[in-house]
Formats: sequence, structure tokens, C-alpha cells
Amino acid sequence: MNPRNVTIVVDAEKCTGCGICIEVCPSDTLSIIDGIAVITGENSLSCGHCMAVCPTKAIEVKALDAYYKEYYSSVKKAMDEMEHQNIDRLFHGATACIPIGSGPEASCPREDAMLASGNILLAAHTMGLGSCLIGFAVEAMKADKTIQEKIDVPKKERIYAVIALGYPDEAYRRITGRKKPIIRFK
Repeated sequence: MNPRNVTIVVDAEKCTGCGICIEVCPSDTLSIIDGIAVITGENSLSCGHCMAVCPTKAIEVKALDAYYKEYYSSVKKAMDEMEHQNIDRLFHGATACIPIGSGPEASCPREDAMLASGNILLAAHTMGLGSCLIGFAVEAMKADKTIQEKIDVPKKERIYAVIALGYPDEAYRRITGRKKPIIRFK
């Protein structure tokens, strides 16, 4: 991850010092000092997870665009941490991952996979499961064909989505920040 200004703001008046934000932070940006969450790290992924789990709405992420600009460099760092330090920042400790793919005979394989993914994500949510599309896993399988072999996916099939599933340790209270949609209609 490239160094940049941290765009997280903590409202000390609202913070209860519960520490949930620290548990979900993939960048080690926050710490609890004197019973309050404070910014102690020099880097932030700006993913918004700390904001989404804060039960008192004490955290705000000001610049979510940085997350999208630096996604791939942060994934590379996370892969290195997983391999060398056994720290899982990509799959978030998920107990299961579901690869979704198709054979070469499908007429709309990518679209079918995304539709199936949406249904799986919605079903998981209704069952109380945490879920996350792990886009990097798809790219990793494209680059390294042995990954697909290791999980017994036939060579002729292509994976279009990977979903991590598990029971969350934290209760997310709101969605993480998203870019504003561009809506076009006449």
C-alpha cells in the first residue's frame, strides 16, 4: 500500500472505545488510547469497514476514492502477509469460499456467474452469514492456473466470481461507503 494521508475521522464525543473498528481494520490505522479510538497508523485502505461496524457512528471515512485507486497494491501486500506472516486480510477468516464459474458451452457465462453470485450473497445475508466477493481471487486464478487445479475445478471451466462466507465476528451496522451511482434516464 502506498503511503497517503489517512482520511478517517473519529468523533471522540461519540466513541465508546469498544474496539470493533480496530478488529476489522485491514491497515492497522486505528488504536484505542485512553478509551477512545484514535488514528495511529500512517496508511489507510479507506475501505470504510471501521465506519460500517461502529455502533455509535463515531467514524467517518472522507475519501473512499483512494480505496479504488490503490486496491491492487494493497492486495499484493495482503497476499505477502498471508504467505509470510499467516495474516488473512483477503478472505477475512472466512470458513468457506465458493468459486462460481462456467464451462465453455455457456452463452453468457460472466453474466450467469454474477446473477448466481447476487443470489448467493442475498441468501447468505438472510441466513446471518457474512459474505464478500473476492475479486482478486478471480484474477489470481487467471494468472496462476494451478490454483484452479488445487480446488478441483476442471481446466475447461472458467471462474468468474469467488464469494467468501462465514459467520461474522462483528455486527456491521451500515454499509461501507460506495461511489455515488451515475443514473441516466430520459
